[in-house]
Amino acid sequence: MVNKTQTESFSLTASSIDTISEIVNRCCTEHKMDRRNVIRMRLSIEESLGIWLNTLGEGATVSYKTGTRFLKSFFQISAEGEPCNPYSAKSEDFGHESKSILVNIGLIPEYSFVDGKNILTFQMKKKARNPVLSLIMIILSSIFVGILGRLLFAPDVLAMINENLILPIEDAAFRILSCIAGPMIFLSVAWGVYGIGDVYTLGRIGKKLMLSFVSIVFLFSTAGTLFYPFLGNGISAYSLVSSQFGTLFEMILNIFPANIFSPFVEGNTLQIIFLAFVIGLSMIFLGQRTSSVAKAVEQINHIITFLMGTISTFVPYFVFVVILKIIWSDSYETLLNVWKFALVFFIAWLVCTFILICAVSMLRKVNPLYLVKSCLPSYLIALTTASSAATYESNMFVCERRFGIDTSLSSFGIPFGMVLFKPSTALYYILICFYFSKVFDIQVSVSWIVIAVVITAISAVSTPPIPGGSAATYTILFLQLGIPSDALVIAVALDMIFDFFLTSGDMLLLLVELFSISSKIGMQNMNVINRCQQGQCQQGRF
Repeated sequence: MVNKTQTESFSLTASSIDTISEIVNRCCTEHKMDRRNVIRMRLSIEESLGIWLNTLGEGATVSYKTGTRFLKSFFQISAEGEPCNPYSAKSEDFGHESKSILVNIGLIPEYSFVDGKNILTFQMKKKARNPVLSLIMIILSSIFVGILGRLLFAPDVLAMINENLILPIEDAAFRILSCIAGPMIFLSVAWGVYGIGDVYTLGRIGKKLMLSFVSIVFLFSTAGTLFYPFLGNGISAYSLVSSQFGTLFEMILNIFPANIFSPFVEGNTLQIIFLAFVIGLSMIFLGQRTSSVAKAVEQINHIITFLMGTISTFVPYFVFVVILKIIWSDSYETLLNVWKFALVFFIAWLVCTFILICAVSMLRKVNPLYLVKSCLPSYLIALTTASSAATYESNMFVCERRFGIDTSLSSFGIPFGMVLFKPSTALYYILICFYFSKVFDIQVSVSWIVIAVVITAISAVSTPPIPGGSAATYTILFLQLGIPSDALVIAVALDMIFDFFLTSGDMLLLLVELFSISSKIGMQNMNVINRCQQGQCQQGRF
């Protein structure tokens, strides 16, 4: 339902473009948007209206609309005439494949043509409060209420509140996450694969990027097993002498589902990813013959992403309830011991990142300090916002003006990598699984570890880059590894904290990997790098 709607129509002229631009500036300012986003949105609307003026002609009817839809504010402009998507006109900046991904993560407005009108819809996001401060406030307030409750109420009263109030809320939340997790992962992977664009792009760039991205993710997940002795109970003696080939072979064969619905009903991650990958590739090879299916997948993906974004707004309150339940149920020792997991993760990430950067610098013959210094702005943006989308402009600047990467590669590789390239997340997933295997005394075998490597790597790749995406992934991840649902409670609470570090780590490694790939496939201008290393970099915002 849309309410508080304002609309006004104009005759399309240079003067009316200026008028609408002023209205955009006023509306965004009143909505308390971040100043940088206000400028970007205003320039985007001015450029779109300019393209419509040149294409549809002076005098065409244009209008704007502002309002809220499902508690989210928007600014919409429309123009009557023949179909004309201003962002399709900018083919030199974005390929079709990267535009689809950018729309999905909210960096390009949504375009539609309805009843003879070209419509562009921009989301107006308020300037967010510092997420770190918000998180600290939630944790401190939940701890305060939890301790106060233990002081004021008898243990049996707290047990009754847990049993009759908090547990039903927790169960309902996880049912919602379980319901949306399968479709969200399927659509995220299928649309990410289809986003490669066409068979030519798949062969020239997409295949190389995908293989490289997935390989690094698996390497980080595998590297996490080296740190298992610091978190787990050790591998059982039985599993060491028993043949593991039967279990592993069964896992490989089990990737093929009995029917198209069972993977979603059973929450089988491997089967969901397999179906998504096959369908995404099929749509690429069939091209225009599946345009209607691709459009349906895109639209359903928008719906699922919107629903997950809406659900994620309630995650902080859920974390409050989760921590409260842990304190009142005498299981808070699990949280108190999280410091050990955190320490092992940070050491593991530093070691893996250091090795990767050194390897790239030696292979590509570049100073490793130059790599780190160039990536630092994007890393800091991601670290303070926990948003990969917020780093897009900085990433483009670094790739093109610090690393000399060809625009056609960076404009596709950055959004594609923001969706699929998550090595830090894969490392985190496998270490948290090792941690919970110790907490819940799970029997760990060689085959369990191998399956954990595969599942965590795939789960990292398939985690959508949206708020709350990880929470849904944990539901399926733990189900596959036999980790009790009680672990989900702690994992969701921890994810609120570690999301800042995972996002920033993934963005840092994405830039390093794009540097390596561009050099490998000959899409890099070494003159740019040489000038920068000599202190003659092209100046810019970042």
